[in-house]
Amino acid sequence: MSLEAWKPHKLNELGFVGRGKSKHRPRNEPSLYGGPYPLFQTGDIKAANLYLQDYNQTYNEKGLAQSKLWEPGTLCITIAANIAETAILGIRACFPDSVVGFIADPKMRCWICWC
Repeated sequence: MSLEAWKPHKLNELGFVGRGKSKHRPRNEPSLYGGPYPLFQTGDIKAANLYLQDYNQTYNEKGLAQSKLWEPGTLCITIAANIAETAILGIRACFPDSVVGFIADPKMRCWICWC
């Protein structure tokens, strides 16, 4: 398929787009942290070399209850602090509402990769 044959699409037409979650305020409440669920912040996304795998911060059960666990392969796009930085989750992890997650629809594969 030639580049001229491509049609523009909105991101939400190519897959699922959703914001990360961090409902608890203040966000730095110590009782949310120290468990088994990796948490990536905007600075982690900026520093990543494409894939997010190494983490320094984790949520516990209480932290997870006010957040969301995203699957590997999710494209993370920052919308605050380090705006428009991107990385791909290499592991199941959480991220706050300052990050948007995009999960490509596998049926749209040909639109994305020139197949």
